[in-house]
Amino acid sequence: MMMSSPAPSPIPDIDLAQIAVDSCKKIRQKNKHSALVIAREMLAIEKSMGIPEQFWGMSLAAACLESGFNPKAKGDKRGKKYKAIGILQLWPWYRRAYGTVRTEVSSSTRSWLQHIIRMVPKVKKQCRYKSVEKIWVAAWVTSIRYPKPEGRC
Repeated sequence: MMMSSPAPSPIPDIDLAQIAVDSCKKIRQKNKHSALVIAREMLAIEKSMGIPEQFWGMSLAAACLESGFNPKAKGDKRGKKYKAIGILQLWPWYRRAYGTVRTEVSSSTRSWLQHIIRMVPKVKKQCRYKSVEKIWVAAWVTSIRYPKPEGRC
């Protein structure tokens, strides 16, 4: 009787954090190592919070676009105050709603993902999508954009 070897995984193990950092044009060369440490922490949080596997890296994409993986970034200045703070450029209402410390990577990432997760049931009901992909994309968009009465389906 011949034993067969296990079938190769259809998706090879890839380092999403490394790919995110290497692909992010906003990171200065001298900050690449710290960005990689941050990206790996964010990815671990995504996995621990039960984000569907096909969406692993969503917070990394947002962190690249919003701040270039800079947890001290400031943006959206209104008068003399900055509204958007931190790696994911979260507004002050995150502090009130989730107790977020916007300059801390872990706190910001958890709050940002928690808000998206909170939108999933609303999107399922409002949009009536069946596929995980459509539901999560709509929840992501709904959570980061200004609310519309008819939703963002």
